[in-house]
Amino acid sequence: MHLPLNALLLILLGALCHATWNIYSKRTATKDVSPTAFIWAGNLVSLIVFAPLVVQNLWQDARSWSALTWGLIVLSATLHQLYSVLLQQGYRHADYGVVYPLARGSGAMFASLLVIVLLSEWPQARQWLGLGFIITGIFVVAGIRSLLQAMSQPTKDARLFSGLRYGVGIGGLIAAAYTVVDGFAVKRLALPALTYYWTGILVRTLLISPWALRRPAGLPLLQHTIALTWAAPYRRSIVAVGILSPLAYWLALLAAQRAPVSFVAPLREVSMLFAMLLGTWLLKEKQPMSRIGGAVLMVAGIYFLI
Repeated sequence: MHLPLNALLLILLGALCHATWNIYSKRTATKDVSPTAFIWAGNLVSLIVFAPLVVQNLWQDARSWSALTWGLIVLSATLHQLYSVLLQQGYRHADYGVVYPLARGSGAMFASLLVIVLLSEWPQARQWLGLGFIITGIFVVAGIRSLLQAMSQPTKDARLFSGLRYGVGIGGLIAAAYTVVDGFAVKRLALPALTYYWTGILVRTLLISPWALRRPAGLPLLQHTIALTWAAPYRRSIVAVGILSPLAYWLALLAAQRAPVSFVAPLREVSMLFAMLLGTWLLKEKQPMSRIGGAVLMVAGIYFLI
């Protein structure tokens, strides 16, 4: 197995998109914003923006899909929706710098192991070393010492422990599950990546609508929907997440068609390097030497995978 250059470029571009939309998502994670309403509005933007790229072939593709394909779409949509809701809840209870790297890092680790076992994508010795470097770098960036302290003394730093719980216990496991499901769909079943994912977003939107569109008594549904979708303080975040989130994942699915999924899953987490840079630039966060060291480990891991 090897990692083609075009797949690497797709992964890196997708990682940049992923880190960016998560910063916008974190900015809306306040008590004033309903997580389900925000996610529903972002899904709606995604459906509208990417519809011109999908609609032409959707009817023809969908008619040929088997029951297995539709089952995978519904399963994937359910997992993605759970992940989105719980990630947004995690951002409300813990810091971006903890939840994001842990959710992505643990997700990459679990996904790589599941793919190796279930899809029989066994790396060579050099590539095992690369995977090890990347996963180690991920947890160094996340702050492994602080996380271990939070595990041993959860009451001492409740906010950090909450980030650990949401990041690893929920986000990581669900991310691993949908990575395996989607990797199987686009690689083994050869489903068109964008059509498959857009249909999943449509299913997600339908699944979350009953909770997102609950309106105050006496307020018309149309007026309430417009207010949710176009709330002035969060309009930019909704549009950014609605465009960048599916774009990031679509690029990852395209990469999965060109390279082993066991490589794509951890390599996507290079998004944490971009998150560090964006956090320094946009959020004025200081980066300790440990995070820089973790970044170096991830870059070294990429070298061994290529």
